[in-house]
Amino acid sequence: DTAWEMIETMLPYVDLWYFKGIDSKFQGNCLANTACSQSVKPIWISYNIDKLDTKIDKCVLRSGETVEEAVVHLLSWIPNVRVLLANMEGKAEHMQVIMEMRKRTMLGMDIMMGAYSDPPLTEPLDKFPDRDFDAYVELAKEWWEVGARVI
Repeated sequence: DTAWEMIETMLPYVDLWYFKGIDSKFQGNCLANTACSQSVKPIWISYNIDKLDTKIDKCVLRSGETVEEAVVHLLSWIPNVRVLLANMEGKAEHMQVIMEMRKRTMLGMDIMMGAYSDPPLTEPLDKFPDRDFDAYVELAKEWWEVGARVI
């Protein structure tokens, strides 16, 4: 009910819906479905990547589900998803691999991909290497090269 009430209240004032910090297929589907039931505004959704599983060549969400499972399920029934973003908290150097994996998952789909890396909540900002602006710009250039268009 809370998500529905928030969406209904904000509906006249927003151009798009941006759902950040999605940790599971269920969470992403619930929020996107709630937004779709109220409007046809574009949806941007950002998944939190927990780890890269190189054994299966997949990115895994905090729920243990793969990003591919979440994305394929979401896109099979939510028509107005326009941007899919990935966040690998504190591990920006892995984002290029994530973007390459997602690009394979989304071949032929008319959806922009994006990437960013929030600092980990458990460490002070001065110990987070990605806060170096020049280093982060270089990483962002790499993400762009593999298909990220929202950074």
